[in-house]
Amino acid sequence: MLARVVFFAGLLGLFSMGLMVGYGWRDAVAGRLPQYATIPDALGLKTQQADLDPTRAFSRAIRAIDNGFYGKPDRERLTFAAVQGMLGALRDPYTVLMPPQEAERFDERNRGVFIGSGGIGAELSKDPLGARVRRVFKNSPAATAGVKTEDVILKVNGVNIAGEDIEEIVKLIRGEPGSEVSLTMFREKTKETKTFRVVRAIVHIQDVYSEVITGVAGLDSEKVGRLEVRSFSETIVEQFDEELSALQEAGISGLIIDLRGNPGGLLRAAVEMAARFLDDRLIVSIRDRNGRSDDFYSPSGFALDHSYPIVLLIDENTASAAEIFAGAMRDYNAATLVGAHTYGKAVVQDVVDMPGGAQVKITVARYYLPSGASIQRVEDQDGNYVSGGIAPDITVEYKDGDTVVFGNPEKDPQLRRAVEHIVSQIRT
Repeated sequence: MLARVVFFAGLLGLFSMGLMVGYGWRDAVAGRLPQYATIPDALGLKTQQADLDPTRAFSRAIRAIDNGFYGKPDRERLTFAAVQGMLGALRDPYTVLMPPQEAERFDERNRGVFIGSGGIGAELSKDPLGARVRRVFKNSPAATAGVKTEDVILKVNGVNIAGEDIEEIVKLIRGEPGSEVSLTMFREKTKETKTFRVVRAIVHIQDVYSEVITGVAGLDSEKVGRLEVRSFSETIVEQFDEELSALQEAGISGLIIDLRGNPGGLLRAAVEMAARFLDDRLIVSIRDRNGRSDDFYSPSGFALDHSYPIVLLIDENTASAAEIFAGAMRDYNAATLVGAHTYGKAVVQDVVDMPGGAQVKITVARYYLPSGASIQRVEDQDGNYVSGGIAPDITVEYKDGDTVVFGNPEKDPQLRRAVEHIVSQIRT
């Protein structure tokens, strides 16, 4: 079994835990764990807890089930349940077992590329008629074929997909690179139904989107660049550099880096991205359970020569690696933070490969910002937020009943306030 160190600090684990079977973190919090103190007696292991050999105990339990259980036991299911039980007993919501399919998606997000099959390069969401295209990746097969944002997929290879789960739809669309998939689409703007033949390819996930904002929130002839950074994968820095270069060529007077909803990713990617603005600076410190500490500095020689003000947009779904980047930028006064407090996930994890393609994420350390602060989230017994995360310099909270369109300065109060702040900086 190979332990592969991945400094993953994202919220993907939070989204997956509710799907797990057995004693997961919710059971641990609710106090519904089995009475492990009685297990040695149940297995006939008359021993002190300190002397209990887990391998011997597990083997005896399996033998007892094989020899005596009324029914045909599923060895794979038993093994997964045993591992889940052990992890649940740790009472750490971030230490989890990922089944093979979930582990593959986790690797895809970290690597920034779809694994094992070809795709079309589009983000989809559920729609009553089938699946709606939310984004089309730049230079992707979907873009080449003419697929556009807000198109609705009605059929895949002639099969009606209305009512299907989004994961099932994705399975139908993906296939061997170089093969073709037929997509019947409804385009709302023109009320047309068209069929596109898309050639599948290995798709690199687009995690950075850029736009130039003009003519709003006090802008006259000035241009403000906005970079939406959606995660911190292996390819994020290359994408960031490419999109930022395009914005600088457009002549921007200010830059907004939008980290709202960014669940994190790789620590290394956060450090390398910080190097674009912070030259040879301490970005984050990692401390294990024995108090040993490792300091991570931004590499020298990559800082951009810029004179424009920078704003980072953050919210309660900005987490971990995104918080590392935001925290370093704040601690060195390299940017102004606008929005709401971040999530507060200040832990580091190892990923251990398991047989059959499953993986286990294990919390091995906590991280600390350059100021020495820990931003680890604290919740009450009901799971409600108490403290933690990074507070913005300028707070903009959404009100109940607000109609918010993210990315539209006219209907996105946080983005509008970020633009207004940049205007105030470039006019002084």
